[in-house]
Amino acid sequence: MTTTATTANLKKSNAISMHDVKFYWSKTTPPTLNIKDWHIDKGQSVFLYGRSGSGKSTLLNIIAGILEPQQGVVNILDQDITRLGQVEKDRFRARHMGVIFQQFNLIPYLSVVDNIQLSQTFSAAKRSKEQMVHLVEQLGLPADLLLRKANQLSVGQQQRVAVARALHHQPEIIIADEPTSALDTETRDEFIELLLQQAKTNNSAVLFVSHDKSLACYFDQTIDLQKLNAIESHHHAV
Repeated sequence: MTTTATTANLKKSNAISMHDVKFYWSKTTPPTLNIKDWHIDKGQSVFLYGRSGSGKSTLLNIIAGILEPQQGVVNILDQDITRLGQVEKDRFRARHMGVIFQQFNLIPYLSVVDNIQLSQTFSAAKRSKEQMVHLVEQLGLPADLLLRKANQLSVGQQQRVAVARALHHQPEIIIADEPTSALDTETRDEFIELLLQQAKTNNSAVLFVSHDKSLACYFDQTIDLQKLNAIESHHHAV
């Protein structure tokens, strides 16, 4: 199910809103993305499903301001990020978004505390050491792990550090890109419940992307990218 909006009546409660967005990798091929109208409300959790090659990563990179669509409006927290320069986009993303990657992307030689604090380098929200300790304890990590290097942690501990890094600066939007694809079922379910619980505490919107339809039951809304994407012909996407 999708919700429609227009540029004239974009709701101020939107965390993400896209209107008439088209993205092409090449002018000689059909568009990878052609999204007419779509939005995610603040505080809403959304599961975005798509097969491999359907354009999931492309969509996330547009929302994050890493890729620029050739057409359309991409409003993030009422800011059309297509009007920002690249440095402004990077700062906007760092201040307002938390990203959890499939491989966690922790810097192995840095301590847990240094990895977590990277998230607030450009953020206006600065949290104290006590707040960080409270967050990692809420995520099931003992405080004495804060000074341990990331490469000394188990996979489960690295997961929780990745969540802490994404949440530490209290972002309005959390993007999770296939973060559970390499996990067993029990660990995967715990991870999702933990993420959504913390997001709810901060009233953060969550966009969780996966090719695994079985995860949809955890989220407020499920979006099938193929149905959202108004493209008639079949083509390869990234």
